[in-house]
Amino acid sequence: NKADAITYNNVISAGAGTAIVKYDLLTGGQLAIKIYTSNGTLVKTLIDTICPAGKGTLEWNGKNLSGQNIASGIYYVKIKGPGINKIDKIAVVN
Repeated sequence: NKADAITYNNVISAGAGTAIVKYDLLTGGQLAIKIYTSNGTLVKTLIDTICPAGKGTLEWNGKNLSGQNIASGIYYVKIKGPGINKIDKIAVVN
């Protein structure tokens, strides 16, 4: 057993589709899941808080911090928590 996170629905339409991030923490601790552009600009923070051990699910609808639909492109989901340091990709098509 190990901590892990998986991103589902990696191709979405901004404002119409939903990407899903499922995580499993073996121990509690700080969990941050954030969406970035290819040049490293923060698009959206899905979570950045202390979480208990266990499973969780988060959704992202292709909107930025201001609630606006983002442009088409490849975005990076950075997942950092107890036992997890991972980057997944999500493609947004409009």
